[in-house]
Parts: sequence; C-alpha cells; structure tokens
Amino acid sequence: MQVLILGGSQWQLSLIENIRGLGHYAIVADRDKKCPGAKIADEYWNVSILDRDELLKKCKKSKINLVISDSTDRAVTEVGFLNDNLGLNGISHRIAERFTNKVIMRDMLEGKIKMPRHISLPLVKKEVENAYDLIGPRTIIKPSLGQSSIGVKEIFSKADIKKLNFEKEYFGCDELIIEEFIEGEEYTVDSITIEKKTSITGVSRKTHYADNKCVASSLNFDIDENSEIYKKLTSIHNDVIRNLGLLDGICHAEYIINNDNPFLVEIAARGGGSGVSSIIVPFLNGFSHYEILVRRLTGEKVIAPKRVSKRFACLRFFDFPKGKILEVNKPEKSFLKKYVKLFNLAVQPGDVISYEIDDKKRNSLGYFIVTNKSREDLYKIVEQVIGKTNIISKND
Repeated sequence: MQVLILGGSQWQLSLIENIRGLGHYAIVADRDKKCPGAKIADEYWNVSILDRDELLKKCKKSKINLVISDSTDRAVTEVGFLNDNLGLNGISHRIAERFTNKVIMRDMLEGKIKMPRHISLPLVKKEVENAYDLIGPRTIIKPSLGQSSIGVKEIFSKADIKKLNFEKEYFGCDELIIEEFIEGEEYTVDSITIEKKTSITGVSRKTHYADNKCVASSLNFDIDENSEIYKKLTSIHNDVIRNLGLLDGICHAEYIINNDNPFLVEIAARGGGSGVSSIIVPFLNGFSHYEILVRRLTGEKVIAPKRVSKRFACLRFFDFPKGKILEVNKPEKSFLKKYVKLFNLAVQPGDVISYEIDDKKRNSLGYFIVTNKSREDLYKIVEQVIGKTNIISKND
C-alpha cells in the first residue's frame, strides 16, 4: 500500500521504519529537503505539510491508501483534511480539530470532564485584563492553537499582562485562553485507541524548570499501575477520548492532580514528542503502537497487546545557567552506549544561553532518555548522566 507520512523530522523515523517494515511504500512530505525522513523513505515530496491543495493533488495521482503523522499537532488537522477528501481510514478533520483547537476541546468537554476554570477571548489586551479579573489571581494564558508551550505564560497580576508582546508572542493566533492556575503534580498519559477501545501505553510524572513552571524539565515513567493515581488518570483519560469521539489513534495528554482529583490540561491526537512516542512507549509496552495503528488503518483486525510490566523510563532535559559557554563536558561514549538510550547535547563552546525556556527552546540545550527494568537503577543512571554533563560559562 501507498502510505503518506506528513513530516520527516527525527521523531517520524520510527513511524516510517514501521510502515516500511510492514511492507508498505512510505512517502514523506516535508518542505525541508534535508529532513531525516527523506533519507529513509521510499519516496520524498518537497511539499509543506500545510499545503493542502498540492498534497491532495499528489495523493490522488499516487493513489495514496493511508495518511498518517506523529509527534506534531500541526499535522493532525491536515491528516484529517486529506482523509476526508480521499475517503481514507483514520482521524477526520472534525475530530482532529477537537484535539488541536483548545477552545473547541474545552467546549466539547465542558461539564463532563474536570478542567481548570477558563475563558476564551480575542487577542485584545483589555479583554485579557477583564478575563483575569474573573479567573485570577493565579492564571495561565495560552493560544488556542499551538504546541511546544509557545505562548504559554503564568499570569499572576495585571502587570504580567502589560508585559506581554501580543503581536510577537501570539502572531497568527485569533483566540487566547486564560485559565486558573491549578496547584498540584502534573502527569502525562499516552495511549492508543483501536475501534473506540483505549489502552494506556505510558504514564509519567513531570518536573518543571524553576524559572518557568509551564515547561517540563523531566518526564518520569515510574507510576505504579496499581496505584490510585494511575487508576484515576486512566479513568479520566478514557472519558476524555470517548467524549471527543476518537475511533482509532494515538494520544498524548497532560493532567494536574489537585486534592486527589485529576484535571485535564491538554490532549493531542498524536504521540508524545522528544522520543516519548518513538522510544519510551515501545520500551514500556514491548510492542510498537505505530505497527498496531497502521495495521488497523490498512484494514486488519487488531487489538493492542497487553503491555509488559516493571519497566521504567526517564526523559530529562538539561538546565544550564545563562551566559556564554566556554567549555562543554559530557559522558564517555562507552558509558552512553551501555546505559543511555538517547543522548543529545545541543550546546557547544561559543554559544550564548540568554533565552527563556519553552518546550521548543529547551531542545536547543539538549536532553537524554534512560530506560531500565529497575526503578532504582534508572535513577542512578540519570544522576550519573547529569553529573557527567556540565558546562563552564561566563555570565556577561
């Protein structure tokens, strides 16, 4: 079968490999000719994933049988558009919008799912100030469309609102959401849904950067499946997906637990980024959720296998002080090869760290993934990686 993958980033490589491993012809569409997906696909289209007309024309010409993507919100509605116009299995545009537009998602779940109190409003500073009076004093502001926590800000006073550069930070955005700040520990839930039956494939607890509580510094997949937290997260996650109407697909969601009650923060109809979907979830479960989903969408009768137990993982992002980098030290290659699943140190001498961290910019520092069958050994290795990775910088 002819399968089109929207986007050819490094986080799509595992998806492409699974598609080819199942014997399908993998075509990657991406505006970047140098994207890594172009090198391993059977065919490459130099087309933006947002160019609907050109993609539709090429899909019809090539008789595409399946359109799919992972790890990026931007592609989800485009997959839905192509599915609708080509009559293919997979997420529809209507369902895709429920998972990508934060206003539509909240409207669909209002009164059914616990969520922070919120107001959607136009991109007008006075409107934001009025909404703050109703939701404050501790709030979060975010764009209705977007990813990587770009534009997500803590707003604890009207002075914080006045500091916002609306034109720069919310360029291309029509609506904002201001919602109450919920105290509590934040968790992520990954899942696969096959014929309306949802299976949990990963649950993590988050830690956050000290200077930006909206951005995770680590995801720790170490939650006991028999714990009350795990059961409550599973219950609300199933309810969210059922109410949003997903038939088949992979999801990544974020929840905050306050007074033992989980509150939905975000959900997307794609896998978790930075290796969660492509590296961590397969390790935790002992099977590829990509393979299960592709087989389902190409007409096979499948079910998600029962996941293996007693497996743990950690995705950790580096946190370096601001200033000009003079020297970079990292673990020995032999250590990384033996104990670390993925290591990406993105900084080098001469770089200047001066920016506020968001989900996207933290990647410009670097991150690593450790997986292990022992929780204790997992965190010993994590601490060793942190101890062996450091920079010497000068704060100008």
